[in-house]
Amino acid sequence: MSAHFFVMYYCVLSMVPPPVALASLAAAGIMGGRAMGTSVYAFRLSFVSFRIPVALAFDPMLLGKGNLNWEVAASLSLVAGTMVWAVAVVGSWKRSLRVVERTWCRASAVGVISAPAGTSEWLGSLGAVALVGLWLPVARDGRLSARSQSSLGASASDSKRIRR
Repeated sequence: MSAHFFVMYYCVLSMVPPPVALASLAAAGIMGGRAMGTSVYAFRLSFVSFRIPVALAFDPMLLGKGNLNWEVAASLSLVAGTMVWAVAVVGSWKRSLRVVERTWCRASAVGVISAPAGTSEWLGSLGAVALVGLWLPVARDGRLSARSQSSLGASASDSKRIRR
């Protein structure tokens, strides 16, 4: 069953990235855009979804084989891992992430997605995902953007001129 879901999922995903990109080519044709540019952009948007079939192959509880509580836990952890993986791929969550934070997001997400539910690797990775979920909303970017640095150096007369 896992192998069938794995193959079926990738058959559906083949419509998005190049070189097949049938859905992307159709969208480019409808909108009058460039086919390759649309395909590459669609691949960037769908990149996160390429880890989900790996989870289906490694964890039979995602396919409904096991205790209902573990099935729900496995499904929720897959959702959380996919969200953290998306943050790692994009590189921002309300602010630009540092390299260490992106690596932490990537490693914890891969652990949650790849490890079967209930194993020690899964629990450790789930703890790391929980820490990421607690860290990102409260962490502040210590570096100031160029816009905020320039506004700090602006005088009162500059701010009056900007308001006009």
